[in-house]
Amino acid sequence: MPAFHRKKKGRSDGYTASGFKGMFGKLLDQALEEKVITKRFTFHDLRAYYVTQHKEERGSLPDLHANPATMARVYDRSKTVKRKGL
Repeated sequence: MPAFHRKKKGRSDGYTASGFKGMFGKLLDQALEEKVITKRFTFHDLRAYYVTQHKEERGSLPDLHANPATMARVYDRSKTVKRKGL
């Protein structure tokens, strides 16, 4: 199954937003059924996962954003965040 493009009358067109969401959901269902993954996640979680894994393996954040502070603030999921109680 192609990951990001579909064939239509001899040419390759990108998926619509709803088509991509549906395809990604079906792939997640299949991966859950085959026990490749243990829980669902969103497509946007992939960047945060990569950033966190990169930091754990190499000790630094990857260079994926123009502003490194944004990369650390938004995508680094390894940090502990202290919150006030309700």
